[in-house]
Amino acid sequence: MTTNYNHLQTITNMISFLFSFSSLSRRLLFLVYLFLIIFLSLSSPSQFPKIILFTGADKIIHLLMYACLGWMLMWAFYKEQFSKTIRVFLLLSVPVWGALMECLQLFMHQGRSFSWLDILANFVGAGIGVLVYKWMVFRVMGK
Repeated sequence: MTTNYNHLQTITNMISFLFSFSSLSRRLLFLVYLFLIIFLSLSSPSQFPKIILFTGADKIIHLLMYACLGWMLMWAFYKEQFSKTIRVFLLLSVPVWGALMECLQLFMHQGRSFSWLDILANFVGAGIGVLVYKWMVFRVMGK
């Protein structure tokens, strides 16, 4: 029993550490991650080492990238008191951003291709990121 309690306490401490970052730091890290996604989404695949993955692995990668982006967006603005309209706009901006990246791939001809399944993975990932964020806030702050 005490081992489980120690693990939960460690997780709670790590979450508290993440929420101790200044507002400016959180926003800068969010922007750095956003630019990383832009770079990865719009760069030619020939710029990266070839890694053999299983079929559909790219969908999991999309889901994880946008889960992180959704979480980071919420984290970047977690102390802000926005109206419901602005909160909805912020939440929708992550999956819409993913759709925009897919559309840009269609027109840029950099060896990447448009995929509805990538857009779906981006939407699901963004939702998972928001849910994980909400769990973390509830876990640490009881909100």
